[in-house]
Parts: sequence; C-alpha cells; structure tokens
Amino acid sequence: MKILIISHEYPPHVTSGPGRYIVNLTKELIEKGHKVTVITPLVRGYGKTTKHEIDNGIEVHRLPLFQSEFLDNIIPDVINKRFSFNTILKKFMKDFDLSRYDLMHIIDEHISYFLNKDIASKIPIAISINAYYPLEISWNIFKFPYFATDLPLRYVYYMINKMKMKRYLPLANAWISDTKYAANIVLNTTKVDKKGMNVVYKGKDLSKFSDKISEDKYQNQKILYVGGNMERKGVVYLVMAMPIILKKYPKAKLTIIGRCSWLYQKKLEQIIKKENLKEAVEFVPHVAPQNIPKYFQDANVFTMAPIIEDLAQVLLEAMATKTPVVCTDVGANGEGIIEGKTGFLVENKDYKGIAEKIIKLFDNPKLAKEFGNNGRERVKIIFEKERMFEETLDIYKKIVTV
Repeated sequence: MKILIISHEYPPHVTSGPGRYIVNLTKELIEKGHKVTVITPLVRGYGKTTKHEIDNGIEVHRLPLFQSEFLDNIIPDVINKRFSFNTILKKFMKDFDLSRYDLMHIIDEHISYFLNKDIASKIPIAISINAYYPLEISWNIFKFPYFATDLPLRYVYYMINKMKMKRYLPLANAWISDTKYAANIVLNTTKVDKKGMNVVYKGKDLSKFSDKISEDKYQNQKILYVGGNMERKGVVYLVMAMPIILKKYPKAKLTIIGRCSWLYQKKLEQIIKKENLKEAVEFVPHVAPQNIPKYFQDANVFTMAPIIEDLAQVLLEAMATKTPVVCTDVGANGEGIIEGKTGFLVENKDYKGIAEKIIKLFDNPKLAKEFGNNGRERVKIIFEKERMFEETLDIYKKIVTV
C-alpha cells in the first residue's frame, strides 16, 4: 500500500508518545514493503532537516511553521504547533496529489482540522485519537479540573479543540484510539460511527528499552518523572510528596525531566524553597530521546500524578525498563498498570498516597524488583510494537477495500 501519514512530530523532532509511535509505525511499514510519505512540521532546533527528503526509504515533506521560543518559555503551547500546522496543511493540501495514495493516516486528532469534505471524498482516512480531554472538560470554566497558571488561555484552547473535534473527527472512515477509555469518551460525545472505532494500544520497541538495569536499581531511592504538560500531569503533587519521603529516606531524589511554563516553574520552586528540597529535587529541561531510556533504567521508581490522562506512554516505557510505577488512578492508566502487580494506583491529587507507595517500594526492594519484572512482561504481551503494527494494518486494509 501507499500510505500518506500526517504527524506533528517526526525524527529528529520527537518529544511525546505520538512521536515515538510514528517512529515505530513507519519503520514497520517500510520493512513490510509498503510505501510511506510523511507530512510533518519543520521545527527549528532539532538537527539538520530539509523541506523535502527521502529518509530511510520514507518520503518526508516538512512544512515551516511560525515559532516563538520566547512565548514557549513563558506559556508553552500558546502558539500551538498543532494549530499552526493545521493552517499550513490547509494551504499545502490544495495542490497536493492525493491520488498517489491508498489512504491517509492522521496521527493526532488535533491535526485533523485541515480536513474538508472534498479531501474526505478523495481518500480513505484514519485518525489516531491520543487525547480525549477537550471532550470531557465542562464549558463552565469554574469546573476546570486542575489549577493552571494560564487557565484562561488553556480553557480557550480546550474549548476550541472540543468544537473542532466534534466537527472534523466524523470526516474520517476509521478512528484508532489508544485506549478503551478514550474510545468511549469519543463515541459518547461526538457523531463518530461506532463501527469505525478501533482500540489499538501503542506498541513499544523493547530493543530501545533495555532490561539491563543498574545493580543498585531497587535500592538507590531515585524517583523519576518524564513529560511536559506538568500542570495537567500533577508534578506539584510529586514535589509535595518529597518531604514525607525524605523523613524516612533522606537521600531520596526526584528528577523531573521536561519543560513547563515560567509561572509553574516558579510555583514549584517556591515549594522547594519552603520545604528545603533544593538537594532533593532536580530539574532537567531537555534530554535527547535516545538518552531517556538510561534514566528509566537507573530509576528505583517512576511516578506521575496526572489529574486527567489517557494512558501515559511514559508509564509503559518505565515498565519496559523493569521500573515499578506509582501513578494516579485516572483515565486509562489502569489499562496499563495492574494495581499491586506492576505498580500502585493512588487517588487523584493524593500526594500523601504517592509518598506512602513510594516508601513502600523503598522499604521492600524485592517487591520493587517483582513489580519491575511483571511490568516488562506486561509490555511484551500487551504493548509490543509488532502487535500494534498488525492491528493497525488490519484497519488500513478494511478502509481501503470498503
């Protein structure tokens, strides 16, 4: 098949779960003899790239976007790359020959807003659904699920996405949700046809997440968090948990990898200063994707406290490196974590519960190791990339032959 893929991330610009998904998917498609073209943004600061090239057998079109490093540092996503990408895509698609392809796969629901009925009439379309959040958030701003330093802008962003998702998602022929939870939200809030809804868990390339762990992994008291969107992912609760952990384990250290807004960073730093956590909390704004697995391999525990979430892919990546996880029981996280077997699930916003479960794993290295082994085995069985590829290919075949 000749497959056209639209993605807001593509190497060397890969910073999220959908980005890592596109890497695995395109690699498998090429190896199985399919022809792949990718349309993606041209993002500055991620190595040398060109507007059009052949990359490992994949034709890549990179579209230049407006970028503001200054605005990204103050309030990330105000000038949202996905919205900008949609605008450029609308212009690009007017002269792009879709007849060359058997189908189009849009890797993220938020970059489907360039679609129209004319495009939908020319080519079968599949849309991957990675985040249901706008569909679940109330129109009432006072019911917003979490405190955000940029709340008015964030609220507007979600509401615009809510309207656009309801309008553009039904233009596709198939929808590929990465969890059962998200699939149900979409089916209950949009006019998406149930017959075209599919659940395919994102697969992990285990060769990139080695199970060769450090000798002191389950005794080193290193706590790891990886990810952006720190307000939604509840990083403040991880920091609040540290004073409790330090009372019993004074050498414990939390490493936070990722970027957040300047205002949220200041809020976290205020807590760190007040609780005297300077030596116990480390911020690492950016780590190259290929180096992230090393942090997982070394961590005693991986933790996050999202307030709303689908299934955080970093949880699966941690499990792939035999790292026990502690996370809030929201959204579809329970589809990845098995409570009491691969990690612990705690109540939303419960920083005391997070501290308690991390201490429990520190207290019992044997249990931590057992969770780690169970986690990698679960990824092998349920979240392996070959399974993801075969299930995705089946969906492609269905919409091409209809």
